[in-house]
Amino acid sequence: MTYITNDGIHNLANYELTDQQRMALSFGFNFIPVPKPLKDLQSYILQQYEDYARRIRIKHLFNHSPDNSEYIDPLRPTFTDSTWQAPPGGKHIESYLKQVRENLISEVNNFDPSKRTSRQYSPPWLTNTLKELSDNRDIIVTEADKNMGVAVVKTSDYVHLGFKHLMDGNSYELCDGLPNYEDLWKCLEEILSKHNRLQYFDTWKKTWTKTKLAKFLLQLKGREELKLGTFYMLMKVHKTPLAGRPIVSSINTITYFASKYIDRRLQPIYKRIPSFLKSSRDLILELERTYFTSNKDFYILCADVDSLYPSIPIEKGLQMMKDSLVKRNNELPKEGQLPADE
Repeated sequence: MTYITNDGIHNLANYELTDQQRMALSFGFNFIPVPKPLKDLQSYILQQYEDYARRIRIKHLFNHSPDNSEYIDPLRPTFTDSTWQAPPGGKHIESYLKQVRENLISEVNNFDPSKRTSRQYSPPWLTNTLKELSDNRDIIVTEADKNMGVAVVKTSDYVHLGFKHLMDGNSYELCDGLPNYEDLWKCLEEILSKHNRLQYFDTWKKTWTKTKLAKFLLQLKGREELKLGTFYMLMKVHKTPLAGRPIVSSINTITYFASKYIDRRLQPIYKRIPSFLKSSRDLILELERTYFTSNKDFYILCADVDSLYPSIPIEKGLQMMKDSLVKRNNELPKEGQLPADE
């Protein structure tokens, strides 16, 4: 096995990695081990075909819609019924799908595993090595900050860094227990009701109906996908001593869709702020476009604020956001402006 010297792995645990472990980790987090071929290949192929046919029929059913993201309603519910079947797609669509199915069955029936010239699944050493690393409770394999590759850190160090962040009383407050979902949903509904966005009276149905915005923000209520935020850290391998960047994944939390809605509404305003930078790459491009007339040396300085976002006073932050919205909203095209009641 060839030893990889530039593998992008930061071993911060003083843990002696074998050549196989280093090679396995060098594939990165986007690598997905390929399973061995299924014994019942025909059932698997037909299952994939049914999924393909369903997507084709759905696309045909809604083919009157322009194929662009601007047409898609941003307030559409994200969770859909994955078992719903579209009606047959017409003579030409069904003829095509029938031919595809027959061709797949023919290929499977004529398939001879002994004549394969290449192995299409991961070798045993790779899957065994990945399981070995996963089962090792003394180390944690995680991502390095700034897209700097894979980091291997002692579990004890990882836990220590995590508690160091969370026990900072200036930024975080210890909860007495798990949050009450019903109370949180009630708070969100009260905000919607305050701005007349919770429901409206449908004169046709003669009943109160939730608004499109309320349906979007409350779509996780009562669903099994609802969960608490997941806390984890990226390792700042460029810092001495070692530090962690805390991340809380909000996917499928109570505020997840509220966050998505606010972000989408504020993006046009953000981009009109002179100091706005979408990413580090934007800064590089801006510097490349900048012409410096003086022959003197220039120095680029970067300021780093410890626990920036948790340190912002909530009330003051909201007031500054409001002031910025009032100032910048009128600069947007009329169709992109926030309504007065927002």
